[in-house]
Amino acid sequence: WQSLSQRRTQPARSLQTMGYGVETQLPVRPAVGPGLHFYFQKRIVRNGYAWIFPCGENTRIGVCSFENGARLGPVLDRFLECFGLQIGSTHGGVMGIRWQEPVDGELFVVGDAAGQCLPLTAEGIRTAIYFGVECGRLLADALSGRITADEARSRYREVAQRQARFHAALLKLQNVVARTPEPLLATAGACFSRPIAFSYIMNKYLTASGWQ
Repeated sequence: WQSLSQRRTQPARSLQTMGYGVETQLPVRPAVGPGLHFYFQKRIVRNGYAWIFPCGENTRIGVCSFENGARLGPVLDRFLECFGLQIGSTHGGVMGIRWQEPVDGELFVVGDAAGQCLPLTAEGIRTAIYFGVECGRLLADALSGRITADEARSRYREVAQRQARFHAALLKLQNVVARTPEPLLATAGACFSRPIAFSYIMNKYLTASGWQ
């Protein structure tokens, strides 16, 4: 993410259209049931969400925000207080959801450096792997002489741009969610969690974001 524009002249918090996350890992198992839990509640995070993920004998608990300049330490503290917990060691940082050109001169840009972290879900690892693999294949073809360097750059740009419309749609949806009253979000969540609706939505999401 440090490769995003103006990184040398401005701090990360001044960059527009970014996400920020912080997580702590604790040797506890909160009484929330099995599975991954996401909390889209404005009393916790006004424009973002919180999560509880089991991880072996530990649990990862964190918060993220898409609000410029958000201070997440106090937000995470308040979220932990809901379960009678205190913060431990933390890790986190900036999430690069600010879409950038995937080719900069002779440089191929991948992952958070290209803003390929997805808005709304803040999913960045899978997209970085996907585009990294595609970029690596094209680089291998160029180095072996099967295609020219210009062709490799052009094809990588085409591959990355296929996600641009989906990326923009998620950014709009992210802004909609931030403004939607919680009762309506709860109703939408109940509807979308039904097996048929969930399977359809996940298939569309994974296909559009480069997994299928």
